[in-house]
Amino acid sequence: MCYYDHSLQQFFSKVKNEPWFKETVFIFCSDHWLVPDDNHIEFNAITGYRIPIIIYEPAINEGKTDNRLVSQFDIMCTILSIAAYKDSIISYGNNLLDSSSKNEVVFSRANANLYHAIDSAYILGFNYRNDKAEFLYRYKTDTALKKNLLTDMNEQAAFKKLSLKIKTFLQKANMQYNNAAFK
Repeated sequence: MCYYDHSLQQFFSKVKNEPWFKETVFIFCSDHWLVPDDNHIEFNAITGYRIPIIIYEPAINEGKTDNRLVSQFDIMCTILSIAAYKDSIISYGNNLLDSSSKNEVVFSRANANLYHAIDSAYILGFNYRNDKAEFLYRYKTDTALKKNLLTDMNEQAAFKKLSLKIKTFLQKANMQYNNAAFK
């Protein structure tokens, strides 16, 4: 990270007086989590996919933090909004600069078979190949993800909601990708 910080400092020092600088929006996003030096943070289905997305607009430079539940899918919608793109698109994201937009559920892919559906309290691990949920955790209170709630009868509403959301997402994405391949 020190090298990355240094590189960005050099870049911004060099371009800050360029005529295009104040008309440019910079978006930074990590594609994955990196194991930190301190070992008190355990890699799991939540910490492993919590990554920063930074939007820097020199003309505004607000310096605010937004802790909404967001996804990398949101980046494309944000860029298209900034560019004033008006045509319709198929997307699973929202414009991050629109404070009223909110993701009820975000999705991530852990590996070839396992997808996550995450809402404001729960994470569901869904095996796409087996068409079966593998885990359900209340990550806000069980930060180490130790208590699998799949069979807990008191958690069935959350399980059903997230199961339906992830199955719908996977089905829609699969149909759209397959249809695009045949055009």
